[in-house]
Amino acid sequence: MAPSLDHVPLGWRITLHLVPLLAVAFLAFYGQVVCPFISGLPPARLLAGLLLAFAFQVVLRETLWRVHARPAPGQWIARHGWWLSVIGWGITGLVGMMLYYIAYPGYPWHTFFKLGSGYWALGAGILAQADYLVLEALFRRRAATGDAPRATPLERIAQRLMEGYALFTVVPGVVMVLMAWRFHFDGLTSLRVALEVLFLALVFAVAALLVAGLYGRALKRDCANLLGGLSEVGAGRFDLRLDTSRPDELGQVAAGLNRMAAGLAQRERIREAFGRFVNPEVAAAFLAREGTAEGALSQGGERREVAVLMADIRGFTALSESLEPEVLTGLLNGCFAELVAAVQAHEGMVDKFIGDGMMAVFGLAGRSCLATCAVEAALEIDSRMAAFNARGAALGRPALTLGLGLHKGPVVAGYMGAPERLEFTVTGLTVNVAARLQDAARAPRPGLLMSRQLADALPPEIPTRPVASLDLPGLTRPVEAYTTATTSALPTRGPAG
Repeated sequence: MAPSLDHVPLGWRITLHLVPLLAVAFLAFYGQVVCPFISGLPPARLLAGLLLAFAFQVVLRETLWRVHARPAPGQWIARHGWWLSVIGWGITGLVGMMLYYIAYPGYPWHTFFKLGSGYWALGAGILAQADYLVLEALFRRRAATGDAPRATPLERIAQRLMEGYALFTVVPGVVMVLMAWRFHFDGLTSLRVALEVLFLALVFAVAALLVAGLYGRALKRDCANLLGGLSEVGAGRFDLRLDTSRPDELGQVAAGLNRMAAGLAQRERIREAFGRFVNPEVAAAFLAREGTAEGALSQGGERREVAVLMADIRGFTALSESLEPEVLTGLLNGCFAELVAAVQAHEGMVDKFIGDGMMAVFGLAGRSCLATCAVEAALEIDSRMAAFNARGAALGRPALTLGLGLHKGPVVAGYMGAPERLEFTVTGLTVNVAARLQDAARAPRPGLLMSRQLADALPPEIPTRPVASLDLPGLTRPVEAYTTATTSALPTRGPAG
């Protein structure tokens, strides 16, 4: 709900109602000590008239607030209250003039005008600013505590300062001119003196307003640059370089935005580089957690149901003896690029590379197709490696063969290691079973072996066939191994790498 004047508590309303008493005190002192006509009135009678005008103003303010409680669309509530205050002071000045004219018809007309101008200059020109400040403080406090919407119409600093320049320059000048002309009408000074005061007030007011305009334009431009910089940062563009030549707080804010943008750019470079070493999802989660107050990473993890895929290049040790290290590295990186592309295409996470092998996990992000995704990734690895070897044969590069092992079950996923060196990974029996199946996926068996648990979770569109019940090293129970029925499933030759 948009804020309105109905939301102003009683205590704050009383504070605003007490502000006009400053005008009452000023006019009472002025009328008794300065004005040659009103000074003849008994103080109680003068004060009674002023208090009557004050009471009228309180009633008028409450009426205006009730009738016009809500600001216009796009108007800040404090600005709306300020406008109502200006209107209230203007009407109260007219009513005060009428009251004193009815009570003292024999006084010169300029005496009543002087009384009304006191309400307009002091009240509408100066004291109405108090309404703005009080309402601003109230609704900012409510927004900070969550009791009011945080999003508010934009109030520009340059506009506020220019208004202040204008009011606090023009109002005193107008008061001095009125005083000079009042002295002239009362026969206390010559017309020439009144004209001189008028001339000086006009010159200085115009000069001050011109300077205020120039200052306001510069301030508006610099504030617009800051807002533009914030928009750039919010849009993810961190190459901004704001002008920091202002030797004040705005210059420091611009310098701070530049530093913030540089820090965010560095963070993005770290995120991009980090994502090359670990899974991008893990990198994003790590950086997001590190950026929070509670952020420190803890060892251990949480129990998750996943599918694990283990891949290994067969005959890699013998291959490394026959190839130069640079050639071997290029061959290995090309193979891994195919494996990573296949895993990521099926929503998997590459957990780690282990020498000439790879471990991938499916289902960490809460996806339900973990078994299907794991097998589809394995089949894509099959087709990708066939194409990779075909390209390599044209270049005289040796062919690579793989062994794949897949298993489905519970793991513990989290950060493992020492506090000084942590690694995100998954551990548990499921990982061990997948590793043992991968090691067993060699001739005369197919190059892709999966556990019965994973095979039973596959849809009919992915047919499987049993291979054998295997006694795998380190496991106390035999594992029923299956393979896919639609592919040769990476036939392998040679010893393990």
